[in-house]
Amino acid sequence: MMKKKIWVIATAVLAVLTISTIALLVHSANAIDVMKPAPEQTGLQNHCVGFDSTKGITIIGTHQNKVIAYGSDSRKIWEFSTSAAVCQIKVNSQTRKLYAGDSSGVVSILNLDNGSKIGAADCSTRLYGFDVTKDGSKIVISAGPSTMKHYLFFYDDRGNQISVSNVGITAQSVVYASDEKSVFIGNNRSDLMQYGTDGKLIKKVSLGYGVINIKNIAEKKEIVVTTKDAGYHVFTEELVPVKNSSATGTTMALGTSSDGSYTAIGTQEGYIYIFNQDGKQIYSKKAPYSVTDILFNSQKILITGFGNFLYQIDLNALKTLEMSNKLNSLLKVLVVIFPILLLIGAIKSVSAIENWVRKVLHALVKYRTAYLLLIPTFILLIVFNYYPVIIAFLRSFTDWSKNTSSISEINFVGFDNFKTMITEGYFLIGIKNLLIMIGTSFIKVLTMPLLVAEIVFAMRSNRSKYWFRFLFVLPMVVPGVVNALMWGNIYDPSIGLLNRLFSALNLASWQRVWLGDPSTAIWAIVFVGFPFIDAFAFLIYYGALINIPSSLFEAAKVDGSNFFYDFCKIHMPLIVPQLKLLITLTFINSVQDFTNIYLLTGGGPGSSTYVPGLELYYNATKFGRYGYACALGVVIFVVIFAGTLINMKIKTTGVSDT
Repeated sequence: MMKKKIWVIATAVLAVLTISTIALLVHSANAIDVMKPAPEQTGLQNHCVGFDSTKGITIIGTHQNKVIAYGSDSRKIWEFSTSAAVCQIKVNSQTRKLYAGDSSGVVSILNLDNGSKIGAADCSTRLYGFDVTKDGSKIVISAGPSTMKHYLFFYDDRGNQISVSNVGITAQSVVYASDEKSVFIGNNRSDLMQYGTDGKLIKKVSLGYGVINIKNIAEKKEIVVTTKDAGYHVFTEELVPVKNSSATGTTMALGTSSDGSYTAIGTQEGYIYIFNQDGKQIYSKKAPYSVTDILFNSQKILITGFGNFLYQIDLNALKTLEMSNKLNSLLKVLVVIFPILLLIGAIKSVSAIENWVRKVLHALVKYRTAYLLLIPTFILLIVFNYYPVIIAFLRSFTDWSKNTSSISEINFVGFDNFKTMITEGYFLIGIKNLLIMIGTSFIKVLTMPLLVAEIVFAMRSNRSKYWFRFLFVLPMVVPGVVNALMWGNIYDPSIGLLNRLFSALNLASWQRVWLGDPSTAIWAIVFVGFPFIDAFAFLIYYGALINIPSSLFEAAKVDGSNFFYDFCKIHMPLIVPQLKLLITLTFINSVQDFTNIYLLTGGGPGSSTYVPGLELYYNATKFGRYGYACALGVVIFVVIFAGTLINMKIKTTGVSDT
């Protein structure tokens, strides 16, 4: 007895721990969103960003040929116009100079405090990237007119050209080495190369994908290189590999902290990925547009791209985020362990359950060979049947969408998706149309197939029965898509059979754009399949009728019965199980199926033929709102389950009464 009490207490404790762990896991996954909008807004399409750590000035380069500077209070302090879109910005806080390179090949040298122009270096061809020495005495520009003609231009601080070197293939980025005696470039052919300031090639390595961006880690004398496939590589300045990692997408931007603790990648798809010094991804987030520049300074990370947006991430928040990720990993382990222990505790706490489990385990051991052979079947059922259902149920409470690239980005939103069904209105419109489809489907399945089955059953000639059965079942071989497309042609307003028939009968006023008129579209879809002789329902009815004992008909005949009496008193009572089966299957099919609507109207015109199944399909495939689609799936499942359960209950009651 004492052991049972201990197990009960342990189970209660484990229940509390399980609930607490799940709550903490949800909170830790959603509590920290370190990327926040910055107050500086250009109202233009941004491309690059710079920052002056001395006075807190933020500078943004735009596609509209503007360099705009904002003070520490986020107010615009000056603006400078360039001759083309601004590609890159470099800030030298010590010399109080700003370097802005634009796509026309000009690197403008500006006064950082007031935006006045000091000088310029002009290579007169398309600029891809540039770099400046620490003292600002030299500028190197990577530029070229075509993919096969590319050059490195070297200038002094007055904009005078020192030398030029032909490097052949387009190089989208260039940086000085820490000793400033050489530069590193990466070309579209996947080569990372080191050139001396005299223009001679020193060393070259191949990375497999085109090089997009290069940054130097000054404190470690290392360089970080990102490739087009969203991979990044860290090398020593002797081009010895140190480490590498990768994200997902097409790279457009790269940023790294001065000590190499963090590396960030921005992609064309709009994702920002941040890695720690071990190459482990610690954060990812979706921006509204492609990310084109990421800048690290001593306090924060600035992120911008093709759009009027600028985000910032506090570096201290990244350290907190790493701790949160470690806690998250631990919680994910505990959220598996605690429920298992809870289940064991619950079994040990209740004698009846414990005895039942022992019997099950005994049976498993006794018939282990049979159960081992069944394991592959169980695994396939779990993976392909039960796991998707469980995941869909869980994700229905999240904001899972096409904009989330990893599980860590999915946020718990409670019942928001279910509220959206009511507030958006499409679901309610779909319910109204669905009720029409369900009601008419019941009428169709309970009338024409039953009538035809009765007629065939009443035939005296077995040969006639055979051929009529064959003819009524033959349409089953025709795919439903073909049937829907055929009816689409019948409803065609110009060449369709229906309008042509009305024209021939001088009933032109009856002609309609049947699938394009909101008042007729849903009823046109209901009419698809006329005369509604469903082959499957016909076979079910006919099979039920031929299984009725002939002695009942003989006895009824002696009593003077007729066809109507046989139908009401013998046929209907004895085919009730088949009726209920067809009602259940028709209900399930009506709730789930949207094939005819999708093929004929796509839910239109407007939303006049919208149904919940079609809304689920569109949200999952076109709109990318996967969490909302899962919520719709859960509601549809509940409706089908409830309808089936009610039908089973009615069936059970009817049998017991009999």
